[in-house]
Amino acid sequence: TLLLFFSQTGNTKKITHQIELGIKSQTGQCDVSPMKGYNTIILSKYDLIGLGFPVFYFHEPFNVRDFIEDLPQLNGQHWFIYVTHANIIGEALPITSKALKEKGAIVIGYFDSYADATVPFYPRKLYVHGHPDKIDLENARKFGEHIAVFSPKITDSDSELIPEPLPVSSERWK
Repeated sequence: TLLLFFSQTGNTKKITHQIELGIKSQTGQCDVSPMKGYNTIILSKYDLIGLGFPVFYFHEPFNVRDFIEDLPQLNGQHWFIYVTHANIIGEALPITSKALKEKGAIVIGYFDSYADATVPFYPRKLYVHGHPDKIDLENARKFGEHIAVFSPKITDSDSELIPEPLPVSSERWK
């Protein structure tokens, strides 16, 4: 397993570390690398890859989009996506999932966590202040355990086990 991540403030890196611990508890192995500068030619040596990033304005950051566009064909390789966000996730998971699938990945899971954010013109702390907290980190570790066990169970015949990400729009919160 390989976890590739982009973390601007350190929140996604914290979540990455917990997912790593969860995966290692089940498989004994998990490589971790920042996404920037990663040599995508060696991705084929992994059976499972996680891609983590913060959500910016309800979407994936441009560097994540560019990274995916530059990927080689993934030939059915298992991937999962995990994100940190301050508010509504928006379209980050569905858009990123679709882009990875167009590259030939099988996207087998999703995880999201609240994360602290700062808005310069906002007069007080946001309700996500202090996140990821102890519960968020524990949930990330449990997700790592789950995805490590789940990935080997996926075959062509049981692809109905794979969840689809739902867009998070204002309609969902009515």
